[in-house]
Formats: sequence, structure tokens, C-alpha cells
Amino acid sequence: MEMRKLPREGHKVSTWSGGSTTQVYIFPEEADYGKRDFLFRVSSAGVDCDRSDFTPLPGVERHIMVLNGALRLLYEGHGEKDLAVLEQDTFSGDWHTVSLGQAQDFNLMLREGTKGCIQGLRLRAGESHAFSFFPGEKGVLLLYQGSGEANQLSLSEWDGLLCQGPGELNVKAQTDCILALARVQQQ
Repeated sequence: MEMRKLPREGHKVSTWSGGSTTQVYIFPEEADYGKRDFLFRVSSAGVDCDRSDFTPLPGVERHIMVLNGALRLLYEGHGEKDLAVLEQDTFSGDWHTVSLGQAQDFNLMLREGTKGCIQGLRLRAGESHAFSFFPGEKGVLLLYQGSGEANQLSLSEWDGLLCQGPGELNVKAQTDCILALARVQQQ
């Protein structure tokens, strides 16, 4: 398996109407989120306002998971969803979406030609978990909280790891951890 560390210092941070967002990874790597010329993007946003409007992203499938706090997502004309820590939902970037509550979230944005999913995991100090990747599958791991190692690479809070399958990623927590993983397959 091919792997590359995505250190916290290399993440791009920008503002949005509800707070700030940290881009962990974008593909292709020369893509510009502002131009919307990406195939997929992995980020984590701080929702600092009690009420905020999500950025409209026509043609983008959005996956969101709460890492800290809680959110109520209101999808105009499409219902609503309450999310606590490590709970997630998928919705269309075409929908007018309002969030209520303050949180830190983890996001996967997919354009046409890609499919993917996200998952969250808590590990206690000393616990391990293995993720298997298929040929051509990419994974972006974010160590949100704690410290650990992945295939013997040391990871601190907010470090990411880019993985390209096939192969196995073995994560071991050095302290109690919260991890988020985005998995993407191009069609």
C-alpha cells in the first residue's frame, strides 16, 4: 500500500459563513476548491455559529460526520437530521442546508465519477484497528484527537494520512483517539 503523511502544517484553512474549514486533502491535488474543479475533497469544518447556512455545492454529493458537539441539519424540502459525535449523514450539495448547533465536523465532497463513504472510530490507548483497501481505492485518514501510529508512521492531532490500495492500514492508539476516514473509489 502506498501512504503519505498529510501533516497538520500543510492543511489549508479558510473561512465560511459559519466558521472555519480545514482542507485535509483535495483530488486532483492541483485542484482549487474555490473553482470547484475537484473530483473529491476531504475537510473538517468548525461550526461556530448557532445557525449557519452551508455553502451551495451544485452537483456535489456531501457526506458529513460530527467529531465534537452536535448538529441539527435542516434540508429545505428534504427533511432534517440530528447528528451527535460520530454520527453521519449524506445529502446533496444542491439542497439549501441550514445547520443548528456548534460542532467540529468531518466532510467528504464527491463530484460525478467518484463514490465514497466516511467512518469514524474511537480507540482507547493501546487499542488497534485495521482498515483494508481495494485496488484503486484511496483513503484519507484524519487523527482528530489523541496520538497514534499508522503502519509505523507517527500521527499527532490533526495529522492526516493518504492511502492508496490495495493493502491494509493498521492504526494503533498511543492515547485515546478519535479518527475519521474517507474512502473514495473513482468509477
